[in-house]
Amino acid sequence: MKCFVSILVLTALPFLAACQQQPARDGKFIYLKRATRAETKEASRAAIEASFGATQFKQSPWKYIGPFNNDGGRGLNTAFPPEVGIDLNATYTSATGKPMRWQDGSRFRDGDNNDLRVFDIYDYTLCYLYRTIESNRDQPATISVGSDDCITIWLNGTKVHEYRGIRGVMIDEEVVAVALRKGTNQLLMKVSNFATDYGFAYRLSQLDRRGLDELNIALKKLELQLDLDFPSPEADYYRLETVPIPPGITLEVGGLGNSPDGRMFICTRRGEIWLWRPGTSDWQLWASGLHEPLGILVEKSNQVLVAQRPELTRVTDTDGDGQADRFETVTAAFGLSGNFHEYHYGPVRDAAGNLYGTLNCGWNAFAVSESLFRGWAYQLTPAGQFIPYSLGFRSPVGIGISPQDEVFVTDSQGDWIPNSPLIHLQRGKFYGHPGSLRWTQGYNGPQNPHQLRPEQLEPLRTQPAGWFVHGQAGRAPGEPLWDTTGGKFGPFSGQMFVAEHTQSGVMRVALDKVGGEYQAAIFPFRWGFLSGPTRLIFAPDGSLYAGQTGRGWSSVGGRLYALQRVVWSGRVPMEIHSMKATPTGFDLTFTKPVDPKTVTNSAAWSLQHFHYHYYIHYGSPKVDPTPVAVKEVKVSADRRTVSLVLPALKEREVYELHVTGVKAEDGAELLHPEAYYTLNRAPK
Repeated sequence: MKCFVSILVLTALPFLAACQQQPARDGKFIYLKRATRAETKEASRAAIEASFGATQFKQSPWKYIGPFNNDGGRGLNTAFPPEVGIDLNATYTSATGKPMRWQDGSRFRDGDNNDLRVFDIYDYTLCYLYRTIESNRDQPATISVGSDDCITIWLNGTKVHEYRGIRGVMIDEEVVAVALRKGTNQLLMKVSNFATDYGFAYRLSQLDRRGLDELNIALKKLELQLDLDFPSPEADYYRLETVPIPPGITLEVGGLGNSPDGRMFICTRRGEIWLWRPGTSDWQLWASGLHEPLGILVEKSNQVLVAQRPELTRVTDTDGDGQADRFETVTAAFGLSGNFHEYHYGPVRDAAGNLYGTLNCGWNAFAVSESLFRGWAYQLTPAGQFIPYSLGFRSPVGIGISPQDEVFVTDSQGDWIPNSPLIHLQRGKFYGHPGSLRWTQGYNGPQNPHQLRPEQLEPLRTQPAGWFVHGQAGRAPGEPLWDTTGGKFGPFSGQMFVAEHTQSGVMRVALDKVGGEYQAAIFPFRWGFLSGPTRLIFAPDGSLYAGQTGRGWSSVGGRLYALQRVVWSGRVPMEIHSMKATPTGFDLTFTKPVDPKTVTNSAAWSLQHFHYHYYIHYGSPKVDPTPVAVKEVKVSADRRTVSLVLPALKEREVYELHVTGVKAEDGAELLHPEAYYTLNRAPK
């Protein structure tokens, strides 16, 4: 998961006081329904922003150019040609040695987090964006800016903002006071790490902090109304219900747990534990003062285990007054340096009573285990023995245990982790990130393990069970959770659901065991959450709750926090239920019988395979994407399974499948016509 720190804007512009003291505009919510969702959103959004006075400036579409050579961040000190003078007709040399010119960026939306992975390079890139602003007079204004990494802004040749931190913030978290002059103003932005999830977010207005907050409330109301009038196809089968959170509660969810008495324990990144009775407005602050807990395990109705940054803690209400009064350290056998990236996740407990948790590496230029056992998963026995269990993690945000008593972990794309993986946790295994190697017994390598070469590390590395293909099947996976509802949540009993933070969704995973090893087929399941889901829990009624947080960890949902419930309608969607490797290809099992006429045409099946670089750089593109021809299509007698006969399968590749035109016997179209299967081993 990407980790962020807040921008602190310090400026001495003469108009700062005027901007801060300006009262909020008396804007209002306006809804202009049109024929389509897109048309309704565009018309309503423009009207809302106009009512707040937020759109009175005429701005040209964006132009952008890059990537320039950021040289591991050192390019921030280089004044590349756009800083010297704007020439939209000039040709420059890119970081990859190719000629480049300014390109049209009109697709980038103001007020949104823009995904700018437009360059075929994934490590510390740098680009520039340019536009003009027409103003009818000299006047103060504010720029609301968000960034994935470093960002610098010039207005009319004067630097008005510079941020050089490790990560940035979402739109409207910080504002920069600027002075517009009458006529044409030139705006230039320099953005680092342009090729990762979010390049930039931007809004120009005359609104102060309060006005921007009120504008965003109106825009969120618009999204909710759009969902009612133009529901997604997913909503026909799995609807989202938003839990009202009382004023004064900042529910940045770090963990969810069901209490035996029917209530839910919710720990938050603000260090609180709340008790809530689902379906009611009964909220109770049960504990506070904890250190960013990011996991909770309920032991009794009055007792929980909480994963704080520095320790695993047992918290108990001993006298039954509804307030926790005992805080006991269960283990603090791992270190804490104070690095902002040293998160702690878990715990889960197996049938033998062992507890498991995961620990982030610290973060500076690259993720480094600055303190003991960071970048490890640990086991804690019932007798209290702390066992460093496995290593090679960067940011293992999600940990879950299956009905078969097996632990799975999700990690986050970054240096040495080319794509976010799903990992079957096994004792003693190394999963790829060298930042934690320094804590292995007998380690005699360099003090900074990042100096090791990929060819030295590759023989040590255990492959993950699955890859969440970046931008298509997740970007920042969170907690894995198994459907143990016995059919209350639809046709996917026994399968895994995984919170997806950045894309504000939930993924579905069907595991396949080949040669004693798990390999995963990953499918989209439900998008459209309000913030970034990281924690999941099934309620006794079979509905799925998603705990969400967004502060510093940007998500397309946009809100800083939310708690939502996913409810099955009782209707079965047409989906690829599972995908399993065979000696001759893949078997696809569907939730409904297929229409044979739509599946026997090999053109309905588009397949490719690829792999990822294993190197120190931040993330990897798809390497050697290779189309795969479908030689034959077979349909089972019950029309539930389609067998794809392929050329010889290639191991240690991801197989990406896209399906066109396949329907069920009842005419239903595929809700999600794609799948991603990680083939580590081909069946014999």
